[in-house]
Amino acid sequence: MVQAARSGRQNIAEGSRASATSSQTELRLMNVARASLEELLLDYEDYLRHRRFSRWKPDSADAIAVRDAWRAIADRTDRTDPSDQKPGKPKP
Repeated sequence: MVQAARSGRQNIAEGSRASATSSQTELRLMNVARASLEELLLDYEDYLRHRRFSRWKPDSADAIAVRDAWRAIADRTDRTDPSDQKPGKPKP
């Protein structure tokens, strides 16, 4: 699951960077990212099913509470990606 999540994120980032040079490369990387994230979704669904947990609907109170908590955390943290920084270059 961790590898699928990392692969999806990395391919999105690389596809965005490749968009300046090749739209074909960008599309290929985005398709790989989509496949990785679909695999991750299936893994999570299997995890829930094997442990007999229910899947939340997007508008359920639990799902909304988790999204709100995540937004509160994300608003307090630095969202810059350290891998995008050049060595020796300070963060904005």
